[in-house]
Amino acid sequence: MCPVPMRRYTAALLPLGLLLMVSTLPAQTPTPVGTWRGSWNSPDGSIYAATVQLTVAPDGVVDGAISWTLTETRRADLLPKVGQSGIEYVHGTYDARCRVLSIAGYRLDDPRQILGMDRYELILAANGGGLGGVTENQGAWTGMLSLRR
Repeated sequence: MCPVPMRRYTAALLPLGLLLMVSTLPAQTPTPVGTWRGSWNSPDGSIYAATVQLTVAPDGVVDGAISWTLTETRRADLLPKVGQSGIEYVHGTYDARCRVLSIAGYRLDDPRQILGMDRYELILAANGGGLGGVTENQGAWTGMLSLRR
């Protein structure tokens, strides 16, 4: 049995189109290894473009970096920083049987102070072409991350 109930994520992934991508890409062994691009958004109106680089060891340990660029916000403190970038370094685990990636930020390279470290609970699409799910977003679990290869 998978450690994370898939039903919890199915509804979250449908708007992202990740479940629909299963029929559009050729069959492959699913792995989160490599480069991903997409976006993260929050109910406060902040949107960040993301480029994610991930490696996975044979025991499922994940290391990576997320390059973030603030693209939109309604927050007054961040408005002058739209277009600025920073990097969040992440570490965690990948359960290949369930396609569940659990990672958390542990260090920032963020000279312009546009980022906060987050925790991520993501599902890899069955065909390996999409990766997405929820992020802790300061404890509310309302951030949404959607990535494609």
